Amino acid sequence: MRARFIFHLAIASLGAGSVSFPAPCAALEAREAPGQDLEFDFDLFGDTPAHVKEDPALAQRAALRRGMLQAHQIAGLTTLGLMATTVVLGQLNFDDHFSASGAGSGAYSTPHRLAAYGTAGAFAITGGLAFLAPVPYEKEGGFDAGTVHKIAAVGATAGLAGQIALGLVASDALRSGQADRLERTADLHRITGFVTLTLLLTAASAWIF
Repeated sequence: MRARFIFHLAIASLGAGSVSFPAPCAALEAREAPGQDLEFDFDLFGDTPAHVKEDPALAQRAALRRGMLQAHQIAGLTTLGLMATTVVLGQLNFDDHFSASGAGSGAYSTPHRLAAYGTAGAFAITGGLAFLAPVPYEKEGGFDAGTVHKIAAVGATAGLAGQIALGLVASDALRSGQADRLERTADLHRITGFVTLTLLLTAASAWIF
């Protein structure tokens, strides 16, 4: 009888123990149940406060700026290609008129002029997109690739304006039959073209890389 009593007591104890252990597992399953979000904080640097919410108006202006600057990049690369074409045609036109082997045919005059018009138009569109793009937030100061891009773009603007002015002077010298003045002006116009092309290439490289 005593042995049977001890046996039943052991069974009861094991049964009571088996009821007490699953409680933590049930709590874990409840936390991982569908529809319940577990909170994980991976903000390692603490630079994104949890209470900050994005301003819809600010986001809209930022999206507009991003789109305009993407168009600015495409227009800028187009301008660079047109400028390179203009410089090559300008060099051929200069050699045709002033080099010892030049035939003086004027075969490159019209293509060079048309390429110059296209370059000026594309350059104006490129600059307009950058100038009119909204600035939704202030950027911290400092010298970076953006600064190089802006400096080169300003220099290219001055170079292009100088080319236009020199082109007009050269045309006037051609009409008036001033050969020496025409050659000097055309040579300066040619050199300015190479400088402007270099500045445009610098601006594009700083923007892309």
